[in-house]
Amino acid sequence: MKILKASEIRQADQFTILHEPIASIDLMERASGVCFDWLKSNLNLDKTIYVYCGIGNNGGDGLALARMLSNASCDIFVYCVGNPENGSEDFKINFERWKQTNHNTTLLSSLDKLPIHTKNHLIIDAIFGTGLTRKVEGDTLKVIKHINESGAEVISIDLPSGMYAEDNTSNDTDNIVQANHTLTFQSPKLAFLISDAGEKVGSFHVLDIGLDRLFIDSCESQFFYTQEEDISSMLHPRERFSHKGTFGHTLMITGSKGKMGAAILASKSAVKMGSGLVTAFVPECGYSIIQEVVPEAMCRTSRDMDFISGELDWNLYSSIAIGPGIGMNELTKNTLIHLLKNYTKSIVLDADALNLLSSDSDLLKLIPENSILTPHPKEFDRLFGPSSTAYNRLMKQIEMAQKLHIFVVLKGAFTSVATPEGSVYFNSSGNPSLSTGGSGDVLTGMISSLLSQGYSNLESALIGVYLHGLTADLWSSQFNEAPMTAGNIIDNIPAAYKAIN
Repeated sequence: MKILKASEIRQADQFTILHEPIASIDLMERASGVCFDWLKSNLNLDKTIYVYCGIGNNGGDGLALARMLSNASCDIFVYCVGNPENGSEDFKINFERWKQTNHNTTLLSSLDKLPIHTKNHLIIDAIFGTGLTRKVEGDTLKVIKHINESGAEVISIDLPSGMYAEDNTSNDTDNIVQANHTLTFQSPKLAFLISDAGEKVGSFHVLDIGLDRLFIDSCESQFFYTQEEDISSMLHPRERFSHKGTFGHTLMITGSKGKMGAAILASKSAVKMGSGLVTAFVPECGYSIIQEVVPEAMCRTSRDMDFISGELDWNLYSSIAIGPGIGMNELTKNTLIHLLKNYTKSIVLDADALNLLSSDSDLLKLIPENSILTPHPKEFDRLFGPSSTAYNRLMKQIEMAQKLHIFVVLKGAFTSVATPEGSVYFNSSGNPSLSTGGSGDVLTGMISSLLSQGYSNLESALIGVYLHGLTADLWSSQFNEAPMTAGNIIDNIPAAYKAIN
């Protein structure tokens, strides 16, 4: 799914109005109707509902929704933030329609008119939409703080009021409505997926309001939101006459004394993900561990007992991943350098491999084109320099992916994959259950296994990230986001495959 900018959504609105054709007020009615249907299907509406409306088109959406809720016999009150006489044309039309329902509307010219809320109330936030480009202040800010302190369940229309649709670097995120759910139109907003303000969104739900599909398809979007249907369409069927050689040979360069758990997790996940053969290249101390705990994998050992050193004939392998648990020994760094200089394909680099790269910036020039780097934010900052905000880190992620012609998988709540062409794919699966040691080691094994099987670098990154997250979603469906272990992720890989096939 494309992630459109606020300006592109407005252009899609206008194109739809001109070419469907449909009047703008009727398009607003359609959008409000979709919100109404979602509320009926997903929430208990047998409670007092308070709608806070601005005087722009977002407020018009809120008024139309309030009218629909009133017609459904909901107990509802409307509070208008601003002078209706200064409202947009469509707001004014819906304001008149709302007044015809014979409901009173409170104009918040005085903040002493704000109601006292309880946790049994439902608040609908329709104060500001995607057009906001400046910090909220004055009485409107007091209303937003009142909503946030209410203790009531909050539903925001299109995006939480006070949030900018893309970059919130200059915003004060304390001045944004804290929503439980955000009902957004046609496309996720980029700000939802970035930690600067993303927590304010709660759970977001993309509602199709019937904007012109041909126009949306024509938009040259840089950002995408990867969903199940995208991943399902990428998967290759396993042919009847295929064999282990068909699915490649993965080399996992991993482990050191005290960190052999990383080697186990990375190797086992590569096996579980379907690589035809897996070899673990580990220090001598890890030989019996790998042979006993991951019997499906072969094992090569380095010349040193406690850490990886030396070289192999790298080009014997379909894909190579390096990093989980390898430590920072200088001889291990030499092995990494030899690999970077002599392997003729792209490499998956994670964990200590990234830390070794960050210790010598000249090594970045040696990374083979189309390699896949999988840092978490701290590893990313060590590698490419600190970022003051998550949005700035995203921009740097794009810059470095293009500059080095690599794929950068930046792990997080919506793990993002930046491509050498400058596109970014945000992942839709996963939850906080993945916040456990070894989770990244498993992802490294999954991605490298997919590369061995003949998937493209982009497909390997996207499929690996999505299935990795999906294992946590399946876990949560059973255990309500109870903590899971990295081993649980591996155990759930087959179920994740089954869920999207």
